Amino acid sequence: MRASTSTPGQRQTTLKSFMQKKPRPKAQNSKRKKIVLESECESMKISGIDVKLPPKVKPYPSQKLMMFRILQSLKTCQNAMIESPTGSGKTLGLLSSTCAWLQDYQEQRRKAKVTCPKHGLAKKSGNEENEEFTLDVSEMESSIVVDGNSDFSFRAIGISDMMDDDDDDFVAPSPVSKRKSMDVSVTKAKRPKLEERVAKEEAECTCLPRVRIYYGTRTHKQIGQVVKEFSRLPYAGVIKHTILASRDQSCIHPVVKQSSDVTGACNELLAPEGGGCAHKQNIRAARLDKGPDMRKFIEKNGATVWDLEDLVDALSSSNPAVCPYFASTRVLTDDADLIFCPFSYLLDPIIRDMSDVYMNRAVVILDEAHNVEDTCRDAASFDFTEAEITSAVEEFNLKRMILRKAQERAFGRSQMQNSPAKLPENLPEVLDEVEQHLAVLTHFVKNMHDWFVSVSSDVANAPAKYGRQTKTMSFAALSNSFKDSRWHGLYFKKWEDEHKSASEEDEKLNRLYEQITKSYGYMCNVDKPSPNGAPLDEVMEKVLSAYKLSGNTIVCMEKFIYFMGYYSRNANGINNMTTYKALVCIEKEVQARTPWRSGGGGKYSASQALGSQAPWTEYGGADEDREDGHAQPRKSSAFKPVKPGHKVTISLWCMVPALSFRDAFSSCRSVILASGTLTPVDTFESELGMTFKFKMEGDQVIPNEQIFASIVPTGPTGGRLCATYNYINGNDSFTAELSAIIKSVCETVPKGVLCFFPSYRLLEKVWEYMEAKDILRSLNMIKKILKEPRRSSELAGVMDQYEKAIENPKTAIGAKGNGALMFAVFRGKVSEGIDFTDDRARCVISVGIPYPNAVDEQVVEKKKYNDDSSKPNSVMPIKTLPGDVWYSTQAYRALNQALGRCLRHKNDWGALVLVDERFVAHSLQGPIVAPRAKISKWVKEQLVVYSEYSAFQVELSEFVERMQERDRNAKKTKEEERKIDPEMEDTTEWKTFKKSVPSILSG
Repeated sequence: MRASTSTPGQRQTTLKSFMQKKPRPKAQNSKRKKIVLESECESMKISGIDVKLPPKVKPYPSQKLMMFRILQSLKTCQNAMIESPTGSGKTLGLLSSTCAWLQDYQEQRRKAKVTCPKHGLAKKSGNEENEEFTLDVSEMESSIVVDGNSDFSFRAIGISDMMDDDDDDFVAPSPVSKRKSMDVSVTKAKRPKLEERVAKEEAECTCLPRVRIYYGTRTHKQIGQVVKEFSRLPYAGVIKHTILASRDQSCIHPVVKQSSDVTGACNELLAPEGGGCAHKQNIRAARLDKGPDMRKFIEKNGATVWDLEDLVDALSSSNPAVCPYFASTRVLTDDADLIFCPFSYLLDPIIRDMSDVYMNRAVVILDEAHNVEDTCRDAASFDFTEAEITSAVEEFNLKRMILRKAQERAFGRSQMQNSPAKLPENLPEVLDEVEQHLAVLTHFVKNMHDWFVSVSSDVANAPAKYGRQTKTMSFAALSNSFKDSRWHGLYFKKWEDEHKSASEEDEKLNRLYEQITKSYGYMCNVDKPSPNGAPLDEVMEKVLSAYKLSGNTIVCMEKFIYFMGYYSRNANGINNMTTYKALVCIEKEVQARTPWRSGGGGKYSASQALGSQAPWTEYGGADEDREDGHAQPRKSSAFKPVKPGHKVTISLWCMVPALSFRDAFSSCRSVILASGTLTPVDTFESELGMTFKFKMEGDQVIPNEQIFASIVPTGPTGGRLCATYNYINGNDSFTAELSAIIKSVCETVPKGVLCFFPSYRLLEKVWEYMEAKDILRSLNMIKKILKEPRRSSELAGVMDQYEKAIENPKTAIGAKGNGALMFAVFRGKVSEGIDFTDDRARCVISVGIPYPNAVDEQVVEKKKYNDDSSKPNSVMPIKTLPGDVWYSTQAYRALNQALGRCLRHKNDWGALVLVDERFVAHSLQGPIVAPRAKISKWVKEQLVVYSEYSAFQVELSEFVERMQERDRNAKKTKEEERKIDPEMEDTTEWKTFKKSVPSILSG
């Protein structure tokens, strides 16, 4: 859900990860090894394509099947869904197969160009017509990619361009105005003729289009791991790659990178009055503004295949030092074949447009895609608060007041004569234009405010529940509220079907869309060069910057324009507005915050002035409170709050992830979803609105004897184990039995133990019980006991304690110490994003089945929506599975993800303990297999039900003893081999063994 404010721990609308400060180790203190290319390779034919692998790598059967399925999908332009357990070589399989296909395709493309009747070698070399067509094709491809890439394409001219408004330094100047006013009518007028030319040329041309691969991961850290796998392949260094990352991860400016808002500080520096950044300027000065030149420069500085840290190290120490951000995201993207990036660059429409990511004909890999449904729903959902909308209205009112004062002062003859600087002759016309656009946007945000107040006012008197007053709006109620005649102009739509005549009403709504987006683009860039392309003189620039909008206002409008772009679409018979619901929520304001963000500052902060007092303010009519004329929230607002002292939020929820998924990927060649735990896969096709023709559920490569998978339905004293709210509430029997199980397992299993709970509430209940009964004190003598913190910023410290207790238990705990126990929650950081290899997780205890919160409004509405849309006579645009099926699928997907924390490679071993009787529920007809059917294949095949706890305890103990004996024997064997051949320490085989079996060597 898009947040309307940015507070610590929340996601910032529009900028999201760009605005989050993530500490990065200083290059000079880094001890990490640089990525080194492998010099040899193995090769095999799969589906008619030569697939190359690292030297001495013999792929597992599941890897071969994975590569075969992927190659099938790429060759036939179909989508694929790949589940491959961790440790089975998933990443290497994904990269080797897609790179092999791309290399083969590039060779086909080269041959096609040679034989093309329009562009082939048969054409006379240097033919002017040929050269002209090459330019035309480039223009055509660019136009189609930008305007026709997706179901809804809106090029934001707001924060996006404010962040990178000088990024066109690296391309030839366009004759079109640099004032980006979003006048789509110009593009629409040119497209028919352009498409007619393109159709004619395509009839003669047999060239194959260019294809890129986008490899998406959930985090930047995962990108580093994927690039290391890429470096092992012979394609590395041949297939050109780059990485999309924010300035937070890549800035090398000594002052800017220390800022709490790196993006804002960077833009301040790059602004005309900021003085500029030498690192960015060096790109052009050193003639590195072309991809091939930049790649040679990076290689010269010691990085052939690089992850982001390697790139930052190389370019910060180069001569001259070059900006890694602009190098990777602007220069190297031009010729890159393989682009690594976090999911948000592909799925989030605002970030995607901002980053110039073009999906047309691309191959997209979404690795660790088990949460892609939630991510897509989130990308098309938006939050608005009363504070941000009120602030936007007040700012526009203030801007118009400033404008009126400026017109009165600047247009007077006496004022003109007494002015300290000569005013431009065309100032009256320019200010008239500003006034027109301000009027359009003032009307727009005023309508937003009136709608917001109308919808939320009746909730202010509603009864409170859990400290919140709420009201849910159906799609019909939401639609009626937008189309209310009292705020005409709030509902608009972009007419996209150019081959079909629009109705009079649609024409009217499209004109409104064009008017709002044009004014929005104009005001976001009001102090940029004028429409004729001539540069602004200093006086004009300073006068106009009084009307530049604050970040809060831009974000507020940008969110609503993007929302309405999704909401108002009605293409291919699909009415998107039926997929939206809304929640109005009123809750006590805990702490007053500015609507832009707390803390920081920076050029686009509503709480930070953009500049100091200057002579031009005499003509701009600066605000008395703000020298730069930017509006900021005032205590004495002219607007009466909906409920004083309370935060009011309207959340516009998208119920169908297919809206944003198809918007992003409908024009792709192939989309590959991959994860170690996609099971259950029931909902992917219906929820994402795409067919995945090729599917694979891979086998676990870890031998069965190294896996102990168990279901424990009863406790040590025979009590029932059923982790439902009704059974646990007020019943200490469950808590007592579970506490005894945790204690017993920790006494049996050495090193790391993870225990996952469905909620923090149950986690705390068990913790408090164990503390009251002195169980924790007893356990603390053998295990360091830790809890996953609610705040992700505190997790690193907790994990550090966890690992130290495992590596040096005697030091961290005492003489009897043998490891650590981590209490965590499903869907938390511990269950999703951390690799617990070897001793870090010798056992995972899973408590209950992690169904989503049944009383959460969004969960309730999603279940209702799916129930309605699954009916045969449903009017909903996309048929989904029933709500209960969706609900159950979310639970088991979270369960499978947590179970996957244990057993990470073929030499690993561990125990899985599923604590809940529902896994073995019985009916009159016999066992119900449905619950267990949703568990990952590799776990399900090993599951054993222990009706008697004593049998479980005995077999777990025997399993641990066998595995410890195995480790001791393996270690002893290697030590004996080293005595026979002391030189083995330096051999490749020994190094490979040490790398693959670290637990055996560490004892």
